[in-house]
Amino acid sequence: ILSVSKGIETTSLGFMADIIRDVLGKDRPLAFLSGPSFAREIIEGVATAVVIASDDLDLARDLAFLLSDDQFKCFTSKDV
Repeated sequence: ILSVSKGIETTSLGFMADIIRDVLGKDRPLAFLSGPSFAREIIEGVATAVVIASDDLDLARDLAFLLSDDQFKCFTSKDV
């Protein structure tokens, strides 16, 4: 699962990582994409760099490979 949501859930004040684990279970590998990035700039082909963070570095690397291209570069991190 790759989460592209950010922020805090308003009812529980939980982070997205906690909400996803509560809803879908703790046995699924999770990854999180974070910017800074702007949809308009990505669509216009402006060079953009983001980070995909996951406790499972292999998952983060696989996702980065799938999503990266010449204008959209994904770096990886274990800092969830």
